[in-house]
Amino acid sequence: MTKFRSALLPFTLILAACQPDTAPQAGSGKDAIQARTSVSPFKNPVTMSDSNQRSASVPPPEPGEVLRAIYRKEGDGSSSYAIDGQGWVSYWYGHAYEIGGRRYFTGFAYSTGEPSGDEAAVPAPGDQVTLSQATYALAPEGSVTLWEFIGAEHDIGQFGGHEKGNAIDEDGSPKTFRTAGGGYLLAVPAWYLETGVRIKTAEILLREHEQDHWQYAGSVATGEDNSAGCASDATAEGLPPCAVSTGTLEFQPQPGVEMPLIRVVVKGMVIDSPGKTRALDVRDTAEYRYDLGKSKYELVQR
Repeated sequence: MTKFRSALLPFTLILAACQPDTAPQAGSGKDAIQARTSVSPFKNPVTMSDSNQRSASVPPPEPGEVLRAIYRKEGDGSSSYAIDGQGWVSYWYGHAYEIGGRRYFTGFAYSTGEPSGDEAAVPAPGDQVTLSQATYALAPEGSVTLWEFIGAEHDIGQFGGHEKGNAIDEDGSPKTFRTAGGGYLLAVPAWYLETGVRIKTAEILLREHEQDHWQYAGSVATGEDNSAGCASDATAEGLPPCAVSTGTLEFQPQPGVEMPLIRVVVKGMVIDSPGKTRALDVRDTAEYRYDLGKSKYELVQR
Protein backbone atom coordinates (compact mmCIF):
# COMPACT_ATOMS: atom_id res chain seq x y z
CA MET A 1 0.00 0.00 0.00
CA THR A 2 1.32 3.42 -0.91
CA LYS A 3 0.77 6.11 1.67
CA PHE A 4 1.77 9.75 1.76
CA ARG A 5 0.97 12.88 3.68
CA SER A 6 0.30 16.13 1.86
CA ALA A 7 1.07 19.64 3.08
CA LEU A 8 -1.75 21.95 4.19
CA LEU A 9 -3.77 22.95 1.16
CA PRO A 10 -6.03 26.01 0.87
CA PHE A 11 -9.49 25.24 -0.37
CA THR A 12 -12.96 26.55 -0.82
CA LEU A 13 -16.09 25.03 0.69
CA ILE A 14 -19.38 24.12 -0.88
CA LEU A 15 -22.29 26.39 -0.03
CA ALA A 16 -25.13 23.94 -0.50
CA ALA A 17 -25.66 20.21 -0.85
CA CYS A 18 -25.33 18.98 -4.42
CA GLN A 19 -28.18 17.16 -6.11
CA PRO A 20 -27.73 13.62 -7.45
CA ASP A 21 -27.07 12.91 -11.11
CA THR A 22 -28.28 9.83 -12.92
CA ALA A 23 -26.79 6.48 -11.98
CA PRO A 24 -23.77 5.27 -14.02
CA GLN A 25 -24.51 3.05 -16.98
CA ALA A 26 -22.37 0.46 -18.67
CA GLY A 27 -20.75 1.28 -22.00
CA SER A 28 -17.57 1.00 -24.02
CA GLY A 29 -14.87 3.11 -25.57
CA LYS A 30 -13.21 6.32 -24.42
CA ASP A 31 -16.47 8.33 -24.20
CA ALA A 32 -18.11 5.60 -22.16
CA ILE A 33 -15.18 5.49 -19.73
CA GLN A 34 -15.56 9.21 -19.18
CA ALA A 35 -19.32 8.83 -18.66
CA ARG A 36 -18.82 6.04 -16.14
CA THR A 37 -16.43 8.13 -14.04
CA SER A 38 -18.04 11.57 -14.23
CA VAL A 39 -21.17 10.86 -12.18
CA SER A 40 -21.72 13.32 -9.33
CA PRO A 41 -20.33 11.93 -6.04
CA PHE A 42 -23.15 13.47 -4.04
CA LYS A 43 -25.66 10.70 -4.58
CA ASN A 44 -26.91 11.67 -1.13
CA PRO A 45 -25.83 14.36 1.36
CA VAL A 46 -22.58 13.93 3.25
CA THR A 47 -23.30 11.81 6.30
CA MET A 48 -22.90 13.19 9.81
CA SER A 49 -22.45 10.79 12.71
CA ASP A 50 -22.65 13.46 15.43
CA SER A 51 -25.28 16.05 16.35
CA ASN A 52 -23.03 19.01 17.18
CA GLN A 53 -24.73 22.12 15.78
CA ARG A 54 -21.60 23.79 14.42
CA SER A 55 -20.27 20.56 12.89
CA ALA A 56 -23.59 19.91 11.16
CA SER A 57 -23.71 23.43 9.73
CA VAL A 58 -20.14 23.57 8.37
CA PRO A 59 -20.07 22.42 4.71
CA PRO A 60 -17.45 19.77 3.84
CA PRO A 61 -14.42 20.24 1.59
CA GLU A 62 -15.34 20.26 -2.09
CA PRO A 63 -14.84 17.08 -4.14
CA GLY A 64 -12.23 18.87 -6.26
CA GLU A 65 -10.23 19.75 -3.13
CA VAL A 66 -10.36 16.14 -1.91
CA LEU A 67 -9.11 14.88 -5.29
CA ARG A 68 -6.32 17.45 -5.36
CA ALA A 69 -5.22 16.51 -1.83
CA ILE A 70 -5.03 12.82 -2.73
CA TYR A 71 -3.63 12.86 -6.25
CA ARG A 72 -1.66 16.15 -6.16
CA LYS A 73 -3.08 17.16 -9.49
CA GLU A 74 -5.19 20.28 -10.03
CA GLY A 75 -8.44 19.60 -11.87
CA ASP A 76 -11.17 21.86 -13.14
CA GLY A 77 -13.10 21.77 -9.87
CA SER A 78 -15.30 18.87 -10.97
CA SER A 79 -15.73 15.58 -9.12
CA SER A 80 -13.92 13.53 -11.79
CA TYR A 81 -11.06 14.14 -14.22
CA ALA A 82 -8.19 12.37 -16.00
CA ILE A 83 -4.63 12.25 -14.70
CA ASP A 84 -1.74 11.08 -16.87
CA GLY A 85 -0.48 7.72 -15.66
CA GLN A 86 -3.44 7.15 -13.31
CA GLY A 87 -6.47 7.08 -15.60
CA TRP A 88 -9.62 8.73 -14.26
CA VAL A 89 -9.95 9.84 -10.65
CA SER A 90 -13.43 10.30 -9.17
CA TYR A 91 -14.83 11.41 -5.82
CA TRP A 92 -16.98 8.66 -4.29
CA TYR A 93 -18.29 9.42 -0.78
CA GLY A 94 -17.94 11.83 2.14
CA HIS A 95 -18.35 11.12 5.84
CA ALA A 96 -18.19 13.44 8.88
CA TYR A 97 -17.73 11.92 12.33
CA GLU A 98 -16.41 12.51 15.86
CA ILE A 99 -13.59 10.66 17.63
CA GLY A 100 -12.05 11.61 20.96
CA GLY A 101 -14.02 14.84 21.13
CA ARG A 102 -12.66 16.06 17.78
CA ARG A 103 -14.67 16.22 14.58
CA TYR A 104 -13.36 14.90 11.28
CA PHE A 105 -14.35 14.63 7.64
CA THR A 106 -13.02 11.96 5.28
CA GLY A 107 -13.59 12.14 1.54
CA PHE A 108 -13.19 8.87 -0.38
CA ALA A 109 -12.26 8.73 -4.05
CA TYR A 110 -11.10 6.12 -6.56
CA SER A 111 -8.86 5.86 -9.61
CA THR A 112 -9.05 3.63 -12.68
CA GLY A 113 -6.09 2.06 -14.40
CA GLU A 114 -4.28 3.80 -17.22
CA PRO A 115 -6.32 3.38 -20.48
CA SER A 116 -4.99 0.58 -22.68
CA GLY A 117 -5.43 2.59 -25.87
CA ASP A 118 -8.04 0.22 -27.22
CA GLU A 119 -11.12 2.44 -27.43
CA ALA A 120 -13.34 -0.55 -28.23
CA ALA A 121 -12.35 -2.44 -25.06
CA VAL A 122 -15.18 -3.08 -22.60
CA PRO A 123 -14.19 -3.14 -18.90
CA ALA A 124 -14.63 -6.58 -17.34
CA PRO A 125 -16.45 -7.33 -14.07
CA GLY A 126 -13.08 -7.98 -12.43
CA ASP A 127 -11.63 -4.59 -13.45
CA GLN A 128 -11.68 -2.96 -10.04
CA VAL A 129 -10.72 0.57 -9.04
CA THR A 130 -8.28 1.73 -6.36
CA LEU A 131 -9.89 3.42 -3.37
CA SER A 132 -8.22 6.42 -1.71
CA GLN A 133 -9.00 8.96 1.02
CA ALA A 134 -8.27 12.45 2.36
CA THR A 135 -9.01 13.33 6.00
CA TYR A 136 -9.66 16.73 7.58
CA ALA A 137 -10.32 17.91 11.13
CA LEU A 138 -12.76 20.68 12.04
CA ALA A 139 -10.69 23.73 12.99
CA PRO A 140 -11.34 25.51 16.31
CA GLU A 141 -13.98 28.22 16.14
CA GLY A 142 -12.43 31.50 15.03
CA SER A 143 -9.69 29.84 12.91
CA VAL A 144 -8.85 31.18 9.46
CA THR A 145 -9.92 27.88 7.86
CA LEU A 146 -12.93 25.72 8.70
CA TRP A 147 -11.18 22.40 8.07
CA GLU A 148 -7.55 21.47 8.76
CA PHE A 149 -6.00 19.00 6.34
CA ILE A 150 -4.70 15.94 8.24
CA GLY A 151 -3.47 13.53 5.58
CA ALA A 152 -4.25 11.46 2.49
CA GLU A 153 -3.69 7.95 1.20
CA HIS A 154 -3.47 7.04 -2.45
CA ASP A 155 -4.32 3.33 -2.07
CA ILE A 156 -6.45 1.84 0.72
CA GLY A 157 -7.74 -1.15 -1.26
CA GLN A 158 -9.52 -2.23 -4.43
CA PHE A 159 -13.27 -2.57 -4.97
CA GLY A 160 -16.07 -2.28 -7.52
CA GLY A 161 -15.97 -3.65 -11.06
CA HIS A 162 -16.18 -2.63 -14.72
CA GLU A 163 -13.66 0.15 -13.86
CA LYS A 164 -16.02 1.99 -11.54
CA GLY A 165 -16.83 2.03 -7.87
CA ASN A 166 -20.11 0.63 -6.62
CA ALA A 167 -22.77 3.37 -6.68
CA ILE A 168 -23.93 4.96 -3.43
CA ASP A 169 -27.42 3.80 -2.38
CA GLU A 170 -29.47 6.98 -2.02
CA ASP A 171 -32.10 5.21 0.09
CA GLY A 172 -29.67 3.64 2.55
CA SER A 173 -28.01 4.99 5.68
CA PRO A 174 -24.42 4.37 6.80
CA LYS A 175 -23.67 2.53 10.02
CA THR A 176 -20.68 2.95 12.30
CA PHE A 177 -19.00 1.03 15.11
CA ARG A 178 -16.15 1.74 17.53
CA THR A 179 -13.89 -1.26 18.15
CA ALA A 180 -12.46 -2.11 21.56
CA GLY A 181 -9.00 -1.07 20.35
CA GLY A 182 -10.09 2.37 19.16
CA GLY A 183 -10.79 1.59 15.52
CA TYR A 184 -13.75 3.11 13.66
CA LEU A 185 -15.81 1.00 11.26
CA LEU A 186 -17.99 2.56 8.57
CA ALA A 187 -20.52 0.61 6.46
CA VAL A 188 -21.49 2.57 3.33
CA PRO A 189 -24.70 1.46 1.53
CA ALA A 190 -24.05 0.85 -2.17
CA TRP A 191 -25.13 -1.20 -5.19
CA TYR A 192 -24.07 -2.50 -8.59
CA LEU A 193 -25.75 -4.20 -11.54
CA GLU A 194 -25.16 -7.81 -12.49
CA THR A 195 -27.06 -9.24 -15.49
CA GLY A 196 -29.84 -6.74 -14.92
CA VAL A 197 -30.17 -7.40 -11.18
CA ARG A 198 -29.38 -4.66 -8.68
CA ILE A 199 -27.08 -6.17 -6.05
CA LYS A 200 -27.16 -4.22 -2.78
CA THR A 201 -24.02 -4.07 -0.65
CA ALA A 202 -22.44 -2.42 2.34
CA GLU A 203 -18.86 -1.33 1.63
CA ILE A 204 -16.87 -1.67 4.86
CA LEU A 205 -14.14 0.86 5.68
CA LEU A 206 -11.89 0.80 8.74
CA ARG A 207 -10.18 3.82 10.26
CA GLU A 208 -7.36 2.37 12.26
CA HIS A 209 -5.81 3.73 15.42
CA GLU A 210 -3.87 6.37 13.52
CA GLN A 211 -6.22 9.29 12.88
CA ASP A 212 -5.36 9.54 9.17
CA HIS A 213 -5.09 5.85 8.21
CA TRP A 214 -7.99 3.99 6.58
CA GLN A 215 -8.32 0.63 4.84
CA TYR A 216 -11.01 -0.99 2.72
CA ALA A 217 -12.32 -3.99 4.69
CA GLY A 218 -14.53 -5.74 2.16
CA SER A 219 -18.04 -5.83 0.72
CA VAL A 220 -21.11 -7.33 2.42
CA ALA A 221 -24.23 -8.39 0.47
CA THR A 222 -27.43 -6.77 1.75
CA GLY A 223 -30.09 -7.70 -0.81
CA GLU A 224 -31.12 -7.97 -4.47
CA ASP A 225 -33.73 -6.42 -6.75
CA ASN A 226 -34.59 -7.76 -10.21
CA SER A 227 -37.70 -5.62 -10.72
CA ALA A 228 -36.16 -3.88 -13.76
CA GLY A 229 -36.46 -7.10 -15.77
CA CYS A 230 -38.85 -9.51 -14.11
CA ALA A 231 -42.29 -10.95 -14.91
CA SER A 232 -44.90 -8.70 -13.33
CA ASP A 233 -47.66 -11.25 -13.96
CA ALA A 234 -48.11 -14.84 -15.05
CA THR A 235 -48.64 -13.90 -18.71
CA ALA A 236 -45.09 -12.57 -19.14
CA GLU A 237 -42.90 -15.07 -20.97
CA GLY A 238 -39.16 -15.50 -20.90
CA LEU A 239 -38.68 -13.42 -17.74
CA PRO A 240 -37.86 -14.57 -14.20
CA PRO A 241 -40.38 -13.97 -11.41
CA CYS A 242 -39.97 -10.74 -9.47
CA ALA A 243 -37.89 -11.02 -6.30
CA VAL A 244 -36.80 -8.15 -4.06
CA SER A 245 -34.91 -8.55 -0.80
CA THR A 246 -33.39 -6.14 1.71
CA GLY A 247 -30.99 -6.72 4.57
CA THR A 248 -30.40 -5.01 7.91
CA LEU A 249 -26.73 -4.85 8.89
CA GLU A 250 -25.70 -5.25 12.53
CA PHE A 251 -22.25 -4.97 14.13
CA GLN A 252 -22.00 -7.55 16.92
CA PRO A 253 -19.10 -7.37 19.42
CA GLN A 254 -17.30 -10.67 20.05
CA PRO A 255 -15.68 -11.53 23.42
CA GLY A 256 -11.90 -11.30 23.21
CA VAL A 257 -11.94 -10.16 19.58
CA GLU A 258 -11.40 -6.54 18.53
CA MET A 259 -13.29 -6.68 15.23
CA PRO A 260 -17.04 -7.29 15.54
CA LEU A 261 -19.04 -9.88 13.67
CA ILE A 262 -21.21 -8.42 10.90
CA ARG A 263 -24.69 -9.93 10.76
CA VAL A 264 -27.14 -9.28 7.91
CA VAL A 265 -30.78 -10.11 8.57
CA VAL A 266 -32.67 -10.32 5.28
CA LYS A 267 -36.36 -10.18 4.39
CA GLY A 268 -38.36 -10.27 1.17
CA MET A 269 -38.35 -12.78 -1.68
CA VAL A 270 -35.64 -14.74 -3.46
CA ILE A 271 -35.70 -16.95 -6.57
CA ASP A 272 -35.54 -20.48 -5.17
CA SER A 273 -35.70 -22.47 -8.42
CA PRO A 274 -36.42 -21.66 -12.07
CA GLY A 275 -39.72 -19.79 -12.20
CA LYS A 276 -40.34 -20.00 -8.45
CA THR A 277 -39.69 -17.75 -5.46
CA ARG A 278 -39.76 -18.21 -1.69
CA ALA A 279 -39.89 -15.92 1.31
CA LEU A 280 -36.62 -15.31 3.16
CA ASP A 281 -36.48 -16.22 6.84
CA VAL A 282 -34.04 -16.55 9.74
CA ARG A 283 -32.23 -19.38 7.95
CA ASP A 284 -31.04 -16.87 5.35
CA THR A 285 -29.31 -14.63 7.88
CA ALA A 286 -25.67 -14.14 6.82
CA GLU A 287 -22.65 -13.58 9.05
CA TYR A 288 -19.29 -12.09 8.11
CA ARG A 289 -16.13 -12.44 10.18
CA TYR A 290 -12.99 -10.31 9.87
CA ASP A 291 -10.07 -12.29 8.40
CA LEU A 292 -6.83 -10.95 9.88
CA GLY A 293 -4.73 -12.52 7.13
CA LYS A 294 -6.73 -10.87 4.33
CA SER A 295 -7.65 -7.73 6.34
CA LYS A 296 -11.21 -8.12 5.06
CA TYR A 297 -14.60 -9.38 6.13
CA GLU A 298 -15.40 -12.83 4.75
CA LEU A 299 -18.72 -14.69 4.65
CA VAL A 300 -18.94 -17.38 7.30
CA GLN A 301 -19.63 -20.63 5.50
CA ARG A 302 -22.30 -22.82 7.11
